[in-house]
Amino acid sequence: MKPAGFYQKGSFMNYIPFVWLAAGLIICGLEVMVTGFIVFWFGVGGLLTAFFSLIGVLPTFESQVIFFFLSSFAFLLLWFFVFKKLFKKNSLDDARDPTLEGLKGVAVERIEPGKPGRIKLHKSYHSITEWKAESGDIIEPGTEVIVTEARGISMTVKENK
Repeated sequence: MKPAGFYQKGSFMNYIPFVWLAAGLIICGLEVMVTGFIVFWFGVGGLLTAFFSLIGVLPTFESQVIFFFLSSFAFLLLWFFVFKKLFKKNSLDDARDPTLEGLKGVAVERIEPGKPGRIKLHKSYHSITEWKAESGDIIEPGTEVIVTEARGISMTVKENK
């Protein structure tokens, strides 16, 4: 009697754990090219499937395929509903640019709540002087403004009194 996890000599099934291992590593490596941190969890599923098939817990190919998909989706759900929230609390908002806060300029177009306009900064930033701007107040063209927040290519401004 052979121990669990070992297949018959010369059988293709002897190599299946190593196929899962290679697939898991390749899939994890693909995460470098794909954004969203989704593909990685399928790689982890492949690595776990390789481990459990090697030790004999998943003796049939069907059980390995089922385990691969169930574990991959379980990790994916854990990522989106548990772990991602934990990591997000400790990370900085990449879109926010604090170096633009406090810069002064003048409104070029009317700015209204929910309807962005344009401002021209007194100093250029990244060789750009005109920017899209939003505000919680109505700001008429020609009004002096100050940047209170910058996210991506949009700024939040208020009247500079």
